[in-house]
Amino acid sequence: MRLWTDSSNRAFIAKHYPKYLRMFDSYNLHIKRVDAVRYFLLFHFGGVYMDADFACVRDLDTMPIRERSGAAILILQRKSYVDHEAVSNAWMAAPPRHPFFALVIKSLAASANASHVLDATGPRFLTRVWRAWAQSDGHAQRRARDLSPSSSEAINYTVSLNFEPWALLHRVHSCRPSTIPGPPCTGRYNYQPCKRGKDDELDRCAITMPNVSVTTFWTNTWAQDYYLSKGYLKLENTSSGTLKVVRATKTKSAKELAGLAAKKPSAKQQTG
Repeated sequence: MRLWTDSSNRAFIAKHYPKYLRMFDSYNLHIKRVDAVRYFLLFHFGGVYMDADFACVRDLDTMPIRERSGAAILILQRKSYVDHEAVSNAWMAAPPRHPFFALVIKSLAASANASHVLDATGPRFLTRVWRAWAQSDGHAQRRARDLSPSSSEAINYTVSLNFEPWALLHRVHSCRPSTIPGPPCTGRYNYQPCKRGKDDELDRCAITMPNVSVTTFWTNTWAQDYYLSKGYLKLENTSSGTLKVVRATKTKSAKELAGLAAKKPSAKQQTG
């Protein structure tokens, strides 16, 4: 297992995919680089990618990933396949140089300037690419192979999208500061089956969810940076000389901001 940092991410792109470095550097939000590099890393090395707010309830070897030669595995973060952000980019698995992730990489430039990060590099972007792959009936695989010249034609490359019981990706939320839109820290939305992810809590979680290997806490740390860039939040000096994040005067209510974050992309964005 390796934890990638901002500096190692950029060095990796510069060394192995220099033609994409300009795009990588040009992203106007840090989270776009964080999103994009995971696709390159998974294409290059293969294996399992998961966000830092995931926790293993059991060893990853309990997942039947190795049994599926040539398969990239994606999981739903919504209840419906037709949802515009159905596919999660927070947990993904694939063998090295899988043509699907070659297609994902080739599709990044066209979405780089999308107004919302979810459309540029996040789940909405990945959902669009997955749909293009699914609808291409193999054509997308052939188009993607110029980035993957070492791929063997003997491998039957597939993409599996399902809600396996061993890969729990449920819509749960951790507490939100008052400046960040989202469910409050009380009530039915604050449901965390594995609590805060401490060792004893994960041990209890393993007992109550015997078929689950990983869980997520959905911290959404990118949201503050995004809303600051849009002017809905601002930094303000405190009496102690530190900075704090507050709502900008032009901002909307928390409910309206939450709706903005989940706003369905335009038809142009959906087909981009």
